[in-house]
Amino acid sequence: MGNILFCDCEQILQAKEDRDGLDEVNSQMVHRLFELYNYDRHGKLSVDEFVTMRLNQKCSHANVSQDFSEQIKEQSIREFHTQLDANFKPVSYRTFKQYMWRNLKAIEPTDRNAQFLILEGLLIEAQVAREMVERSRRRNLPTILTSIPTATAGTEFSPKRKVAGPPLTGPARRQ
Repeated sequence: MGNILFCDCEQILQAKEDRDGLDEVNSQMVHRLFELYNYDRHGKLSVDEFVTMRLNQKCSHANVSQDFSEQIKEQSIREFHTQLDANFKPVSYRTFKQYMWRNLKAIEPTDRNAQFLILEGLLIEAQVAREMVERSRRRNLPTILTSIPTATAGTEFSPKRKVAGPPLTGPARRQ
């Protein structure tokens, strides 16, 4: 008889359990990220919340210029428009989760440990951003977000409609 190669099936099963467990942990982290972004706690992520959190995440590291803040704001508005909702309507956790997985897999398609580390970093930034939002709301400071562009013909944006930022007290109610 020839040589028969045996695999260590227990090792393969353990690796699969580790991957599945990490997927569950990553899913929990994405859910926590949604909760942090959804600071008005109304179950849907609005463009105001998304942009405000992104601005606070990107701008919390140091004093940044107004131009940089505007670039982040415009980029975040476009991202919401192109990847979450083209009509700027609030999105569910499911839509946010799909958005996060698409972006995570674009950055790191196969390495779940790397995905975990990316999510861990995003969570830390989001926690800091959420604290900044909460402090601003307690002090009755105006929101960073003062206008939302609307889509015009094609894919261009223009700041046509003004949207007040998140309310300073109580949950946002859009009707």
